[in-house]
Amino acid sequence: MEFVTISHWDVPNATDDMMDEAKEKFMPMILATGADNVYMVRTGDNTVSVVTHFPDEALGTAAAERIGAVREKAAEHFGMNMVAAHAGPAHSS
Repeated sequence: MEFVTISHWDVPNATDDMMDEAKEKFMPMILATGADNVYMVRTGDNTVSVVTHFPDEALGTAAAERIGAVREKAAEHFGMNMVAAHAGPAHSS
């Protein structure tokens, strides 16, 4: 079964430049954990959600620690705070 992680962030300055930098710098780090897709969704002026898809639960579960390390680096780099994180098996079409 597929697996998804979702993190929700308060971002003081969610600009296009910041999103572009995150795409270039942090999305490759997330993909390197075994994920096959990552989406950064600007959900408000100062909020962003990151949705990460893994092809199977074993890969997603095994990547949890490395995903946590990427989240810490991104939080420090951009001065943002993670307000919630969720993960679990997923169905898609």
